[in-house]
Amino acid sequence: MADTFTRREMKFLLSGRQRAELEEKLAPYVEKENYNRYTICNIFFDTESFHLITTSLERPPFKQKLRMRTYFDGGKRSDTYLELKKKLDHIVYKRRISTEDDRFITDLSGALAALGNDVTAREIRYFCGQYPDLAPRIFLSYNRTAYHCITDKSLRITFDDNIRWRTTDLNFNSETYGSLLLADGWSLMEIKVDTALPVWLSEILTGCGVYKTTFSKVGRAYTQMLEQKSKESAGI
Repeated sequence: MADTFTRREMKFLLSGRQRAELEEKLAPYVEKENYNRYTICNIFFDTESFHLITTSLERPPFKQKLRMRTYFDGGKRSDTYLELKKKLDHIVYKRRISTEDDRFITDLSGALAALGNDVTAREIRYFCGQYPDLAPRIFLSYNRTAYHCITDKSLRITFDDNIRWRTTDLNFNSETYGSLLLADGWSLMEIKVDTALPVWLSEILTGCGVYKTTFSKVGRAYTQMLEQKSKESAGI
């Protein structure tokens, strides 16, 4: 099954105090989604030189990424999704295909050939064809608490914490271990909306002193990876 999403995404880095204050002030306007707090696991594909990530870090008006994603809730795992995510002038376009297994991780070309021939499958195959050495490079997981607006369910607010990454053991069968991306107690809040923020939400953000930032989880993981390698080379 293929899905397509188009939306604006805004990101905010929050201390523990800021998050607690925000969740309290948001309470009259939002409700928790059915899954409440769950774990998201991703495996990002890139070239050997990490072309996709390094290009994204340059903040071009258009960028793309390919990842596998699955969800864990109460020990139960969801389907696995292959997602092609594009961003153009702050608008996010995401195409994804649901699959029952992880064969894209071990045999990307073979799995792509068996995808079918709908629009999403063709677009993902075309993208992958541009990068012959595309392969799994980074595993990234986090715990998510998700809300949607009571009066407009297209407005979603998510809080991600315990964000971890690694570059080995790239599969969904191992534990969600790895290096921490953020300092203890910090979270990444994302607001996903079809159009503009409602006035009440803008006022809450301003009142809490919370402002939009540019942040990529996999980009930060790549930066930390380089820092670790530099320290290892220096014998630190």
